[in-house]
Amino acid sequence: QLAPGFFSWFYLPFAAGILLAIGLASLMYIFDIRIFPVCMVIGAVFLLGYAVLLGSLFKKTSARGIFLYLPCFWLLLSFIHYENLCWAMCAVSNIPVHCWALLACLSAVRPSKASFVGTLIFALLATFSTGGGMAVWPCLILLLIFLNRQTPRIILTRCTLIGLFAICAIALYFHDFPSTSANAAPLTPTSRIIHILLFFVSFVGGWIPSFWPALAVGCVTLAAIGYFTFNLPKLRTPAAYFFLIYLLANMAAAALFRSADFKSAISFRYI
Repeated sequence: QLAPGFFSWFYLPFAAGILLAIGLASLMYIFDIRIFPVCMVIGAVFLLGYAVLLGSLFKKTSARGIFLYLPCFWLLLSFIHYENLCWAMCAVSNIPVHCWALLACLSAVRPSKASFVGTLIFALLATFSTGGGMAVWPCLILLLIFLNRQTPRIILTRCTLIGLFAICAIALYFHDFPSTSANAAPLTPTSRIIHILLFFVSFVGGWIPSFWPALAVGCVTLAAIGYFTFNLPKLRTPAAYFFLIYLLANMAAAALFRSADFKSAISFRYI
Protein backbone atom coordinates (compact mmCIF):
# COMPACT_ATOMS: atom_id res chain seq x y z
CA GLN A 1 0.00 0.00 0.00
CA LEU A 2 2.98 2.33 -0.15
CA ALA A 3 2.23 3.29 -3.73
CA PRO A 4 -1.01 1.98 -5.25
CA GLY A 5 -1.55 2.03 -8.98
CA PHE A 6 1.30 2.15 -11.44
CA PHE A 7 3.97 0.67 -9.14
CA SER A 8 1.88 -2.07 -7.51
CA TRP A 9 2.97 -4.74 -9.98
CA PHE A 10 6.56 -4.42 -8.79
CA TYR A 11 6.04 -5.04 -5.07
CA LEU A 12 6.03 -8.84 -5.03
CA PRO A 13 9.12 -9.37 -7.22
CA PHE A 14 10.84 -6.46 -5.44
CA ALA A 15 10.18 -8.06 -2.04
CA ALA A 16 11.39 -11.43 -3.33
CA GLY A 17 14.49 -9.79 -4.79
CA ILE A 18 15.26 -8.03 -1.50
CA LEU A 19 14.94 -11.30 0.45
CA LEU A 20 17.16 -13.05 -2.10
CA ALA A 21 19.72 -10.25 -1.88
CA ILE A 22 19.75 -10.43 1.93
CA GLY A 23 20.14 -14.22 1.81
CA LEU A 24 23.02 -14.06 -0.67
CA ALA A 25 24.75 -11.31 1.30
CA SER A 26 24.39 -13.32 4.54
CA LEU A 27 25.80 -16.48 2.98
CA MET A 28 28.71 -14.53 1.49
CA TYR A 29 29.50 -13.07 4.91
CA ILE A 30 29.16 -16.36 6.81
CA PHE A 31 31.31 -18.37 4.40
CA ASP A 32 33.62 -15.48 3.44
CA ILE A 33 32.66 -15.81 -0.22
CA ARG A 34 33.75 -12.87 -2.36
CA ILE A 35 31.89 -13.13 -5.64
CA PHE A 36 31.86 -9.70 -7.25
CA PRO A 37 29.11 -10.45 -9.84
CA VAL A 38 26.79 -11.50 -6.99
CA CYS A 39 27.52 -8.21 -5.21
CA MET A 40 26.66 -6.34 -8.41
CA VAL A 41 23.33 -8.20 -8.69
CA ILE A 42 22.52 -7.34 -5.07
CA GLY A 43 23.26 -3.68 -5.78
CA ALA A 44 21.10 -3.74 -8.93
CA VAL A 45 18.13 -5.22 -7.03
CA PHE A 46 18.35 -2.57 -4.35
CA LEU A 47 18.77 0.20 -6.93
CA LEU A 48 15.58 -0.84 -8.72
CA GLY A 49 13.75 -1.04 -5.39
CA TYR A 50 15.05 2.39 -4.44
CA ALA A 51 13.86 3.80 -7.76
CA VAL A 52 10.38 2.34 -7.30
CA LEU A 53 10.06 3.63 -3.72
CA LEU A 54 11.08 7.12 -4.80
CA GLY A 55 8.56 6.92 -7.61
CA SER A 56 5.82 6.13 -5.11
CA LEU A 57 6.63 9.37 -3.27
CA PHE A 58 6.45 11.42 -6.45
CA LYS A 59 3.16 9.79 -7.37
CA LYS A 60 1.60 10.93 -4.09
CA THR A 61 2.49 14.59 -4.59
CA SER A 62 0.14 15.31 -7.50
CA ALA A 63 -1.43 13.85 -10.62
CA ARG A 64 1.66 14.94 -12.56
CA GLY A 65 4.06 13.53 -9.98
CA ILE A 66 4.96 10.50 -12.09
CA PHE A 67 6.03 12.75 -14.96
CA LEU A 68 8.13 14.87 -12.61
CA TYR A 69 9.79 11.67 -11.45
CA LEU A 70 10.96 10.56 -14.90
CA PRO A 71 14.17 12.68 -14.89
CA CYS A 72 15.00 11.35 -11.42
CA PHE A 73 14.36 7.78 -12.61
CA TRP A 74 16.65 8.33 -15.59
CA LEU A 75 19.42 9.70 -13.37
CA LEU A 76 19.19 6.77 -10.96
CA LEU A 77 19.41 4.18 -13.73
CA SER A 78 21.98 6.05 -15.82
CA PHE A 79 25.65 5.11 -15.69
CA ILE A 80 26.75 8.39 -14.10
CA HIS A 81 27.24 6.64 -10.75
CA TYR A 82 28.55 3.44 -12.31
CA GLU A 83 30.94 2.61 -9.45
CA ASN A 84 27.97 1.88 -7.19
CA LEU A 85 27.18 -1.16 -9.34
CA CYS A 86 30.66 -2.10 -10.60
CA TRP A 87 32.47 -1.75 -7.27
CA ALA A 88 31.40 -4.64 -5.03
CA MET A 89 31.79 -2.75 -1.75
CA CYS A 90 29.61 0.11 -2.97
CA ALA A 91 27.01 -2.23 -4.46
CA VAL A 92 26.28 -3.91 -1.13
CA SER A 93 26.46 -0.76 1.02
CA ASN A 94 25.96 2.58 -0.76
CA ILE A 95 22.70 1.61 -2.46
CA PRO A 96 21.01 -0.60 0.19
CA VAL A 97 21.52 1.95 2.98
CA HIS A 98 19.31 4.52 1.24
CA CYS A 99 16.71 1.90 0.38
CA TRP A 100 16.44 0.81 4.03
CA ALA A 101 16.36 4.41 5.27
CA LEU A 102 13.56 5.30 2.87
CA LEU A 103 11.56 2.24 3.95
CA ALA A 104 12.05 3.31 7.58
CA CYS A 105 10.63 6.77 6.82
CA LEU A 106 7.69 5.32 4.89
CA SER A 107 6.90 2.92 7.72
CA ALA A 108 7.12 5.68 10.33
CA VAL A 109 4.19 7.61 8.82
CA ARG A 110 1.86 4.68 9.51
CA PRO A 111 0.35 4.61 13.02
CA SER A 112 0.14 0.83 13.52
CA LYS A 113 2.43 -1.07 15.90
CA ALA A 114 3.53 -3.43 13.12
CA SER A 115 4.65 -0.47 11.02
CA PHE A 116 6.62 0.92 13.96
CA VAL A 117 8.37 -2.42 14.42
CA GLY A 118 9.17 -2.31 10.72
CA THR A 119 10.56 1.20 11.17
CA LEU A 120 12.99 -0.05 13.81
CA ILE A 121 14.05 -3.03 11.70
CA PHE A 122 14.61 -0.94 8.57
CA ALA A 123 16.58 1.65 10.57
CA LEU A 124 18.80 -1.09 12.00
CA LEU A 125 19.40 -2.49 8.51
CA ALA A 126 20.32 1.00 7.30
CA THR A 127 22.72 1.50 10.21
CA PHE A 128 24.60 -1.72 9.56
CA SER A 129 24.64 -1.33 5.78
CA THR A 130 27.11 1.54 6.13
CA GLY A 131 27.83 4.26 8.67
CA GLY A 132 25.70 6.86 6.91
CA GLY A 133 22.59 4.91 7.86
CA MET A 134 22.92 6.19 11.43
CA ALA A 135 21.55 9.54 10.27
CA VAL A 136 18.09 8.01 9.84
CA TRP A 137 17.48 7.77 13.63
CA PRO A 138 17.15 11.51 14.42
CA CYS A 139 15.16 12.00 11.21
CA LEU A 140 12.65 9.38 12.36
CA ILE A 141 12.23 11.15 15.69
CA LEU A 142 11.66 14.48 13.95
CA LEU A 143 9.20 12.84 11.55
CA LEU A 144 7.11 11.36 14.37
CA ILE A 145 7.02 14.67 16.22
CA PHE A 146 6.06 16.55 13.06
CA LEU A 147 3.27 14.11 12.12
CA ASN A 148 1.69 14.32 15.59
CA ARG A 149 -0.82 11.60 14.65
CA GLN A 150 -0.86 9.78 18.00
CA THR A 151 -1.35 10.84 21.57
CA PRO A 152 1.60 12.62 23.22
CA ARG A 153 2.23 9.53 25.33
CA ILE A 154 2.54 7.25 22.28
CA ILE A 155 4.77 9.74 20.47
CA LEU A 156 7.01 10.05 23.53
CA THR A 157 7.18 6.27 23.91
CA ARG A 158 8.05 5.69 20.27
CA CYS A 159 10.64 8.48 20.19
CA THR A 160 12.21 7.03 23.36
CA LEU A 161 12.35 3.56 21.83
CA ILE A 162 13.92 4.94 18.66
CA GLY A 163 16.48 6.78 20.76
CA LEU A 164 17.35 3.65 22.77
CA PHE A 165 17.63 1.51 19.64
CA ALA A 166 19.79 4.21 18.06
CA ILE A 167 22.16 4.34 21.05
CA CYS A 168 22.54 0.55 21.13
CA ALA A 169 23.01 0.26 17.36
CA ILE A 170 25.55 3.08 17.16
CA ALA A 171 27.48 1.76 20.17
CA LEU A 172 27.62 -1.69 18.59
CA TYR A 173 28.64 -0.20 15.24
CA PHE A 174 31.58 1.70 16.74
CA HIS A 175 32.78 -1.16 18.94
CA ASP A 176 36.42 -1.75 17.94
CA PHE A 177 35.89 0.54 14.95
CA PRO A 178 39.17 1.76 13.37
CA SER A 179 38.96 5.52 12.91
CA THR A 180 40.07 6.86 9.54
CA SER A 181 39.68 10.16 7.71
CA ALA A 182 40.36 11.42 4.22
CA ASN A 183 41.47 14.81 5.58
CA ALA A 184 45.15 13.92 5.77
CA ALA A 185 46.39 17.22 4.38
CA PRO A 186 46.84 19.96 7.01
CA LEU A 187 44.44 22.87 6.51
CA THR A 188 43.96 26.15 8.29
CA PRO A 189 40.57 26.53 10.02
CA THR A 190 39.38 28.97 7.34
CA SER A 191 40.51 26.72 4.48
CA ARG A 192 38.90 23.72 6.11
CA ILE A 193 35.53 25.50 6.41
CA ILE A 194 35.73 26.55 2.75
CA HIS A 195 36.63 22.99 1.68
CA ILE A 196 33.73 21.57 3.68
CA LEU A 197 31.25 24.01 2.15
CA LEU A 198 32.54 23.41 -1.40
CA PHE A 199 32.40 19.65 -0.92
CA PHE A 200 28.90 19.75 0.56
CA VAL A 201 27.32 22.05 -2.04
CA SER A 202 28.94 20.28 -5.00
CA PHE A 203 27.91 16.94 -3.49
CA VAL A 204 24.28 18.09 -3.46
CA GLY A 205 24.55 18.87 -7.17
CA GLY A 206 26.85 15.93 -7.85
CA TRP A 207 24.63 14.24 -10.41
CA ILE A 208 26.45 16.46 -12.90
CA PRO A 209 29.99 15.02 -13.30
CA SER A 210 31.72 18.41 -13.50
CA PHE A 211 32.69 20.42 -10.42
CA TRP A 212 31.59 23.99 -11.18
CA PRO A 213 28.24 23.06 -12.80
CA ALA A 214 27.63 20.70 -9.85
CA LEU A 215 28.37 23.57 -7.47
CA ALA A 216 25.81 25.79 -9.23
CA VAL A 217 23.18 23.03 -9.26
CA GLY A 218 23.88 22.39 -5.58
CA CYS A 219 23.17 26.04 -4.73
CA VAL A 220 19.86 25.93 -6.61
CA THR A 221 18.90 22.63 -4.97
CA LEU A 222 19.64 23.91 -1.48
CA ALA A 223 17.56 27.01 -2.20
CA ALA A 224 14.66 24.77 -3.24
CA ILE A 225 15.05 22.71 -0.05
CA GLY A 226 14.94 25.94 1.94
CA TYR A 227 11.68 26.86 0.20
CA PHE A 228 10.16 23.48 1.09
CA THR A 229 11.31 23.92 4.68
CA PHE A 230 9.40 27.17 5.03
CA ASN A 231 6.34 25.48 3.51
CA LEU A 232 6.70 22.24 5.47
CA PRO A 233 3.15 22.22 6.92
CA LYS A 234 1.75 22.23 3.36
CA LEU A 235 3.75 19.21 2.15
CA ARG A 236 1.68 16.17 1.25
CA THR A 237 4.56 13.72 1.72
CA PRO A 238 6.44 14.56 4.95
CA ALA A 239 8.29 11.22 4.74
CA ALA A 240 9.98 12.48 1.57
CA TYR A 241 11.14 15.68 3.26
CA PHE A 242 12.65 13.96 6.28
CA PHE A 243 14.28 11.38 4.03
CA LEU A 244 15.81 14.34 2.21
CA ILE A 245 17.10 15.62 5.56
CA TYR A 246 18.65 12.19 6.08
CA LEU A 247 20.42 12.47 2.71
CA LEU A 248 21.68 15.97 3.54
CA ALA A 249 23.03 14.69 6.86
CA ASN A 250 24.95 12.01 4.96
CA MET A 251 26.37 14.63 2.62
CA ALA A 252 27.35 16.85 5.54
CA ALA A 253 29.15 13.94 7.24
CA ALA A 254 31.01 13.12 4.03
CA ALA A 255 31.98 16.78 3.67
CA LEU A 256 33.26 16.85 7.24
CA PHE A 257 35.57 13.84 6.84
CA ARG A 258 36.46 13.88 3.12
CA SER A 259 36.79 17.55 2.27
CA ALA A 260 40.59 17.68 1.90
CA ASP A 261 40.00 17.02 -1.81
CA PHE A 262 36.67 18.82 -2.22
CA LYS A 263 36.45 18.02 -5.93
CA SER A 264 36.06 14.34 -5.05
CA ALA A 265 32.43 15.13 -4.16
CA ILE A 266 31.48 14.41 -7.78
CA SER A 267 33.10 10.96 -7.75
CA PHE A 268 31.23 8.22 -9.58
CA ARG A 269 30.78 6.17 -6.40
CA TYR A 270 28.44 8.71 -4.82
CA ILE A 271 24.69 8.52 -5.39
